[in-house]
Amino acid sequence: MEPAPSHLGKVAARSLAVLACACAPDWTNADLQLDVTDFPFSDEDRIAICVEGVGPLVAAAADGLLGFPGIPDAFPRIVTVADEDGLGGSVEFSERGYQSIRAGEQSIEDCPGERADQGTGLLLAVRLVP
Repeated sequence: MEPAPSHLGKVAARSLAVLACACAPDWTNADLQLDVTDFPFSDEDRIAICVEGVGPLVAAAADGLLGFPGIPDAFPRIVTVADEDGLGGSVEFSERGYQSIRAGEQSIEDCPGERADQGTGLLLAVRLVP
């Protein structure tokens, strides 16, 4: 007969699983993934995302996870993220994948462009990390 698993053992196993998941940069199934670190925000803050050649997206920060669909599959793409107070960052994607930037002084003046046809294109996922 095997001993019954302890409650403490189950809690420890779950904690290790959560830590293992939290360390991986691949946190979603998006084509382009961007973490903006040192970015304090409240759920009501307005966040602007500009993808060069595609145009802007402005949304509430909510839980700090933002999605931007319809990005044509062409590289390089410069992605800029900024809030109304001029905090954010900019990074160049030369291919699909993950990038991380530390927030600093950043603004978005103009962001012209055109999205891909509905239901096509790449998905950008942005995560704001306080």
